Amino acid sequence: MSASAQKQQPEQSSQGLVVFEGFSGLNSQPSRYGIDPTQCYIMDGFFPAGNDFARVIPDNSPIGIQFTASPVYFDFADLANLFTPGVTSPLCMVFLSDGSIYSFNTGIGIPNLVAPPGTIQNPAPGNVAISQWGSQFVLIVSAQVNGYFVYDGSTFYPPGAAVPGFTTVPTGVSGTAIETYQSRVWILNGSSVVFSAPGSLTDFATADGGGSFTSNDPSLRSRYSQLKQSNGYLYLFGDSSTSYLAGVQTTGSPPVTTFSLQVVDPEVGTPWPDTVDVLGSNIVFANAWGAHVSYGGRAAKVSSELDGIYNTVFNFAGQVPSAAKAILFGRRVWVLLLTVLDQTTSQQIGKLFIWDEKRWCSTQQTINFIFIKHQERDSILKAWGTDGVKIYPLFTSPTTNLTKTLRSKFWAPSLLYAETKAENRFWGLIQAFSGATITLTISIDSEKGSSPKAVTLTPFTVIWSNNTSATVVWTNNAAVVVVWTSGGGNGGIIALPPNNCSQNGVLVGFTLSTNAADLAIISLATMPVPVGYLG
Repeated sequence: MSASAQKQQPEQSSQGLVVFEGFSGLNSQPSRYGIDPTQCYIMDGFFPAGNDFARVIPDNSPIGIQFTASPVYFDFADLANLFTPGVTSPLCMVFLSDGSIYSFNTGIGIPNLVAPPGTIQNPAPGNVAISQWGSQFVLIVSAQVNGYFVYDGSTFYPPGAAVPGFTTVPTGVSGTAIETYQSRVWILNGSSVVFSAPGSLTDFATADGGGSFTSNDPSLRSRYSQLKQSNGYLYLFGDSSTSYLAGVQTTGSPPVTTFSLQVVDPEVGTPWPDTVDVLGSNIVFANAWGAHVSYGGRAAKVSSELDGIYNTVFNFAGQVPSAAKAILFGRRVWVLLLTVLDQTTSQQIGKLFIWDEKRWCSTQQTINFIFIKHQERDSILKAWGTDGVKIYPLFTSPTTNLTKTLRSKFWAPSLLYAETKAENRFWGLIQAFSGATITLTISIDSEKGSSPKAVTLTPFTVIWSNNTSATVVWTNNAAVVVVWTSGGGNGGIIALPPNNCSQNGVLVGFTLSTNAADLAIISLATMPVPVGYLG
């Protein structure tokens, strides 16, 4: 039964169970009473991996890549391996606070100096960007005089240097975003766009078919922020609008390049270039009032469920949001990093909001990231992040270092909010993925407060008994008691026995928290009993 169909059902009667399951994503809108019964008012550290299946999200890798200064920006590329023809090497290009550039092979993790300190004059997200020219070159652009560079995985070519197979690298080119499209290089610089001649990454001369233009459209309030190609179009994201460019042709002698430029959404854009990315056949991005998907250019907000959290810290504490993609439990997701007030602690924190193109959840990692990006290779999406000290892969390692929390809506069973109810038992189903001891803290909530109860489980434990039914205790050669575990042939599903609790009020809800490294919550239930008419 769909979540919408379930929502149309009357609330459970006082003679039946109130059940928290489905786990169809986070909905932080202001009223805990008003959300769908299958949604979670808090879904932090859990991913909606399936119907009735909220699974713990892995932590970042404990191993990070460190550099000689602070990494402030990074992005990924694949360049032809100089020693193995037909094979590419996966590279991360890293821009440090001292203006130097490093790269490292993501399969090896050893930093390599590409360009010395001072090369990038103002390294920061929004001031530097990269693209690729096939698998031959990484193209780098920076917001500075002479801010266009080329790297082939071995040699760094500054402005004025000769790039093998092309003309000299031009001087005087600068910008904040770069993309290759229709065998040309396109660079943004404020409200202007410069583009190369066809088939060239270094020749921007108008006499050869290169050129530039400046937008005078009133919908471009300030500047262009990002370029992305998708579905045969080149999308230009302005601070408050979206345009696309198409129909690129170079004809005549001397050659002249023409194209059409159309504003497709005059009111929705973004000043945050590192939230913009292609997701399938669409483009996803975020701005100050939400996350949006550009369907053929026309943007639609997809983050209404985050409205209760999204702007809880003014201007995101000055931290410019960024985003990445990843594969999480076999599902492609988009991950948005925002500085917000944590729902459970009310403390300011960098939080990751995960969208699987239908539902949202949130999570932390042990590292407090300030910038994230992703790598795509062999159809695998992998998110990475930096705390300004090291760069780490995300979502790789189960951990007990983080608290994960689920919180349900508020129900008002029986006579809605006209009757006080009492709960003295709760039940549950979970799925374990290891034999490690699990501790859950489960509370039954009402408008009056919460009554937490700790539940400890040891999955897959095998009890040995002798012919008199007495338990056999095994010890090893160090006199330590041996705990026997099974392989979890029941799928790891555990039914919690009835647990006592003590709560009363008009409204009924659940909160579950755990530090377990890996488990899934399947269902929670309690049975409210009417104890009096309100008033």
